[in-house]
Amino acid sequence: MDLSWDLSEGFYVSGGFGVYFPLGQWEQNALINIGANFWTFEPLFAFSYYKDGWTASLQAAYDTNTINPTNQYYSGNQVFLNGTFMKCSRASTSAQLPTTPSRLRPTPTTAPRHVWRNNRPPGELVGVGGTMSTLFGHLSVQFMITQEVYAINSVQGTKAWLNLIIGSTEAPTMTVRRRTL
Repeated sequence: MDLSWDLSEGFYVSGGFGVYFPLGQWEQNALINIGANFWTFEPLFAFSYYKDGWTASLQAAYDTNTINPTNQYYSGNQVFLNGTFMKCSRASTSAQLPTTPSRLRPTPTTAPRHVWRNNRPPGELVGVGGTMSTLFGHLSVQFMITQEVYAINSVQGTKAWLNLIIGSTEAPTMTVRRRTL
């Protein structure tokens, strides 16, 4: 659940709390699992400016993960930081560069020796990318793609997100939802 407040003069602040349930297909010996066998709790905060076609926003989220009860693996907690700056190119469409998402893992992972040879140290990840978005009435459609430029103990690559936001056309709402399995 996310709540947002209009601070006036184009400034907004929002906060929220997300819960990710241990849903989806998960098997201990599977090569790839599309589900997670643990819970994640995610408080988040954002401070944004939307006025005269300009957008600037800073978002932060902290993921607290539980232990996988099947193999006692603990993936560690994660911090997500995202900075966005953009100018609308037309009344209903915007393009943005750059966006700088980053993920830090402040707590180490833990697992029995049969899961990993050694406990992995905290991972760090920083990327840059761009966004295209448009409005269809009360529906905001946002596509973001990023390329990690710095990675320690993490997989480096290209990632893409599609956000669909239903809300008022008076002021856009920023949401940040990422799930790393």
